[in-house]
Amino acid sequence: MPVHDRGRVIVAYYKENLKMTLLRSLVAGVAGVFCLASIARAGEITAPPNAPPASLLGMALCSGAAGDEPSLWPKEKAWQWYDGVAPIRGVNYVPSTAVNMLEWWQKETFDPATIDRELKWANECGYNSIRCNLSFEVWESDPEGLKARLDQFFAIAAKHKLTVMLCLFDDVNFAKANPVLGRQPEPVPGIHNSRWVRAPLRRK
Repeated sequence: MPVHDRGRVIVAYYKENLKMTLLRSLVAGVAGVFCLASIARAGEITAPPNAPPASLLGMALCSGAAGDEPSLWPKEKAWQWYDGVAPIRGVNYVPSTAVNMLEWWQKETFDPATIDRELKWANECGYNSIRCNLSFEVWESDPEGLKARLDQFFAIAAKHKLTVMLCLFDDVNFAKANPVLGRQPEPVPGIHNSRWVRAPLRRK
């Protein structure tokens, strides 16, 4: 599939829909924090020494939820960790050979060579962090495969000294279509993110 032009942004669209875009971002962020909190309450994760701020907030929400030892760091320890974090210079990332999350993460179209090349460019441009979306449908159909590809993706990002912020849900639906596994349609020339679909599918 040809490389898609993701450099053009329809400014008028974002100006017209700015309030809704900000509201969606806020809702997605809060949902992510509560997902982390739920996982932590189940005892599946604990705060590592280099935990990102979102993880720390999730841990704070469930402080004292399980066990005798509180999961919330003391104020001094939190500041010590924060002082060692370099300024975050991040960017949203989608491989140039993927029209949406499905094409990005499916086994048949996962493209580590392109990812390696583009994350190298990101590092050379001065970025040190990337924000990425995950496909619920790919996870639902192939959870072990998705986790293996995530491990590969993390390894490539680490190779280029990039941290990764994962987004679990995304209701942006530029394509006005439902996410369907398999071969994805070709992009529409001149239309920003023309085949981007929500994740997960809105179910009744």
